[in-house]
Amino acid sequence: MFLFSSTVMYFKLLRILFLTTTLIASIAGFRSAAAAEVRSFATVKEHYQLNGTGLICSRVSTQQRRKLLFRAPLDGPNLAISSKFGPRRHPVMKTRKAHMGIDFAVPRGTPIKSTANGKIQFVGRQKGYGKVIKISHIGGFTTVYAHQSRFTPGIKAGSFVMRGETIGYVGSTGATTGNNLHYEVRVNNKPVDPLIVDKS
Repeated sequence: MFLFSSTVMYFKLLRILFLTTTLIASIAGFRSAAAAEVRSFATVKEHYQLNGTGLICSRVSTQQRRKLLFRAPLDGPNLAISSKFGPRRHPVMKTRKAHMGIDFAVPRGTPIKSTANGKIQFVGRQKGYGKVIKISHIGGFTTVYAHQSRFTPGIKAGSFVMRGETIGYVGSTGATTGNNLHYEVRVNNKPVDPLIVDKS
């Protein structure tokens, strides 16, 4: 009986040791992945600061990191961009002003995806943006998703979202002439061309 009890206790201790080792390895893996993401954002941010908003960099490592960090905010092989970044004649106000992002002309209700891991900074209505979500990312990056018809249930300020997670749906709220997604990327609150940083 004593031998049997000792054997059972031995296997219980082995199981506890195995679970503890697995937990430690998981935590170490998570921290390693988070550290790699911080380094990647820092690299892309550094090149923006060195080259201004018109980032042109042929370094393979930077190109690869951009692909890992950012994805398109909508799914589909042939996304139609109705308005690019830069000066333009505003379709509603009819005056020439800077366009701080890009517009995707897509059907109402198309799912909108977070382009990188981050924390929801703002969810709600905001002037010409209509229904808008702003997400803050590592390294001073912020992304903006405007003119939405509705938000994904459970999305709220302070919550965390993953790259590729659906956060809302395309609509025509705010100052717009039709269904589209207005998408912005900012570095330290300075708008930059999303077509340069988003390379997926």
